[in-house]
Amino acid sequence: MKKFILLVLFLVVSPAVYSEEKLCSEYKPVGWGQMKESEFSKEAVIKRLKQVEQLLNGEIQVAHEFNIQSEIIIKGGLLRNSVEAGKKYNKNAYWYYLKKYCNFLNEEAHIVH
Repeated sequence: MKKFILLVLFLVVSPAVYSEEKLCSEYKPVGWGQMKESEFSKEAVIKRLKQVEQLLNGEIQVAHEFNIQSEIIIKGGLLRNSVEAGKKYNKNAYWYYLKKYCNFLNEEAHIVH
């Protein structure tokens, strides 16, 4: 499992370092239940991965919602990384992943409670 976390961490931090800029200009979180783009920053994903590692090592106990929220944060971070990488290396990939990321924000980026 540690290898899985390291793999996800590698995918998140490379090949691009994301900026804090807002990528989806049309995305406007409504209410407290929708997540902000900043919740998918590199720092936020790395912090969550460390917490997941603690969970898997039996160091912490969490509610079931933590697992679901972790999945959302990691998925959003990976999509955001793909957008940033596409911007840097491949314009076709950039537009493809930007659409996927913006759709993700609108459809899946909700706080689990």
